[in-house]
Amino acid sequence: MKKQILTVCAAVASAVAVASTVESSNTFGVMKVYAPTNNQTILAVPWDAVGGGSAYITNLVLTTGLKPSTDTLLWYSPTEKKYKGWTVSSDGKYWAEGIAVGENDPFTASGAETVCVARGQAVVLTRGEAKDGATDTDKDYAFVYGQYNSAATGAVTINAKAGDNNGLTFLAPPYASNFDVKNLNDTTDGYLSVKPATGDMILVAANKVFTYDATNSKWVWSYQVYEDDQFKERQTKDSSTAGQLLIEAGKGAWYIRTSTDAMTVTWKASE
Repeated sequence: MKKQILTVCAAVASAVAVASTVESSNTFGVMKVYAPTNNQTILAVPWDAVGGGSAYITNLVLTTGLKPSTDTLLWYSPTEKKYKGWTVSSDGKYWAEGIAVGENDPFTASGAETVCVARGQAVVLTRGEAKDGATDTDKDYAFVYGQYNSAATGAVTINAKAGDNNGLTFLAPPYASNFDVKNLNDTTDGYLSVKPATGDMILVAANKVFTYDATNSKWVWSYQVYEDDQFKERQTKDSSTAGQLLIEAGKGAWYIRTSTDAMTVTWKASE
């Protein structure tokens, strides 16, 4: 089978430090991620580029099944502190020229080939109506392409609260399996530099959020869902129980930091 080689970008965004080792087996493929139409989905970057290193956005998220001139890919630049965005080309084959994101600080670019994303970062896929002729089987999915590297590690700095503004950071577990938030209870599991603060939140979907409460005697992470115009508490089990609080494979989330203390999440090599 002919191997498609991804263009490798040497630059790595400052918000994520990545140490990559290319496996001799060069295992690569496509991850199918649920990303429904008329919705936004945060896609994780669980892959290296084929050949190792960070991949350009053009090569990371395939345009297969996406609607031309409608579906949009957004990436948050931690250095510029603003989004960059692209739409699917009119022929549906590639990510076209950059679009304006936001009224006050629009972004214009020659194309997504100017931006690379490292393992552990995330992008946001905004979708409209289904593509003409799309099948029910694949119309609600996106496809992320790259090379799997079980030995790769990395770290992401969680932005601290500044003044009245909570810190906002994409949290994207770079694994090919679901990530249980129970691993982020404290520093003992090796993921966190400091414990979360009471009030910290992980927004995993538009209507679902995990909330941290160090004073809760039953569980420190619980989750709420948005129904009937209000958030309703879900009486989940203790967060030490596996499977209760998951970030799905191939997806990311917003980490909302309510403390002014710095925090780093260090991703381990896949077990």
